[in-house]
Amino acid sequence: MKRPILVALSAVILGVGAPLALAVSVAGLSVAAASTSTTVVVTSTDLVTGTPSPGQFVVINQSGGSGSVGMVFGPGTPPLGLGSLQLTVIGSGDHWSVYNYDHMGTPLSAITALSYSTYTDNTTTAPTLQMEINPGNTTGTDAGVTYSTLNFEPYLNSGEQALAANTWQTWNVLSGKVWGTHLTGAPMSSPISWTSFLATYPNATIKYGFGVNVGSGWSAMTGETDALTIGTATATTTYNFEPGAGNRPFKSAGSGTESSLSTSGCQNTSPYDCTVQSTGTAISSHLGIGPYVSTLTVQWGSATSNGGGGYCAPADGTGTLTAANGDTLTQYEVGTVCEVGPTSLNAPHTFTGIFWDTGGTGRFADAIGGGTVTGGDDGTGNSYYSETGTIGY
Repeated sequence: MKRPILVALSAVILGVGAPLALAVSVAGLSVAAASTSTTVVVTSTDLVTGTPSPGQFVVINQSGGSGSVGMVFGPGTPPLGLGSLQLTVIGSGDHWSVYNYDHMGTPLSAITALSYSTYTDNTTTAPTLQMEINPGNTTGTDAGVTYSTLNFEPYLNSGEQALAANTWQTWNVLSGKVWGTHLTGAPMSSPISWTSFLATYPNATIKYGFGVNVGSGWSAMTGETDALTIGTATATTTYNFEPGAGNRPFKSAGSGTESSLSTSGCQNTSPYDCTVQSTGTAISSHLGIGPYVSTLTVQWGSATSNGGGGYCAPADGTGTLTAANGDTLTQYEVGTVCEVGPTSLNAPHTFTGIFWDTGGTGRFADAIGGGTVTGGDDGTGNSYYSETGTIGY
C-alpha cells in the first residue's frame, strides 16, 4: 500500500488568556465569580534565575552543576503546542528545580485541579511535581514544621499507571500519592494519598514555589514536562511550555510523487514499519519556488481502527525544502497516517501532525519554527501537503 509523505508547518496559537470573571450584585443578590481557565505560554525567555514576573519560572540549580534545563520542540507529540520543558541530570549529585511563584498562599485544601504530563527516557524516574509548602500544623503531627517540599513522583504512583519510557503520560496528582520532606506523617518511604495528606495537614499552604523537580540521587536521565495545571474553584491555570516558534508568518504548499523505501509487505512484516519518500515542487514563503524531499516512516504495528474498515498509525519523518538560491530548511514531523475508508491496495491516505524546524543551510542554518501539517496521497503515488505557521531565522 502506498503511504503519504509530506513536510509541513502550521500556525501555533501561543497562549489564550480567558477573560476575568467578576462577582456582581444584581437586585441585591450576590452572584459568585465564575471559574476561569487560562493557558499561559512559557517560552525560553520566561525561564529566569532572578526575580520572576507573573507567568515566569525560576530555574534553580540545587546541587551538582551538571545537567541542564531548557525548552525543546517535542519530543513526539506534546499534549499542548509543539514543545516542552526539558530537564536533564548527568549523575546522582545533580538536582534541579523549576518553580513558578504565582500561587503563594494558596491553601492545599482549595486546590481542585493539579496535574501535569511527563516524558522520560527510562522507566525509573520522570520529572516530579513539587511544591514548597508550609504544612501548617501547630499541634499534632509535625507541629512547628514551617517548610517542606511536597512531591508527586510518577514511579511511586503505579496504581495510577506504570511509568513508561519514551511516551507522554498525564498524571492526576489529586488521585495519587505524595510525600513531603521533613514530614513524619508523609515520608518518602511511605507516601500517602492526597486526601490523607489534607487530613493530616489541613492548614497546609503553598509557601513559595510550584513546579517540577529532577535529581538528587538519580541516575542520568532526560525528562520533559508540559501542561502543568493548578486550579481552584475560581481559577485554573495551565502552563504550556514552548521553545518559541519564530515571529514571521510562514506558508508552504506542494505536490509530488512518492516511492517506497521499504520492501514489499512491510506493513505485514515485523517491526511493521513502512518508509516512503516523496519528492516534488513547493511554493514557500521566504524560500520561493523550489524542490522538496521528505521521508516518513509509518508504524503500522501500532495501528488502530479508522472507523471505516481501515487503519490509522503513528508516523514520523524528516523533510527538506530548498530555496531558489540553494539555501535549505530542514524539518522534523510527527503525526498520524490514516487510510481513507477500508484497507485496499490503492487506498488513499491522509496525514495530520505537527512539525518543527531543525535548522538548515545558508540563512536557515539556525532556523526555528513549528506548526501543523495536513496532506495525503491518492493511493496511486501522488502526494500533496499544505503548511502554515511561523519561522524565525
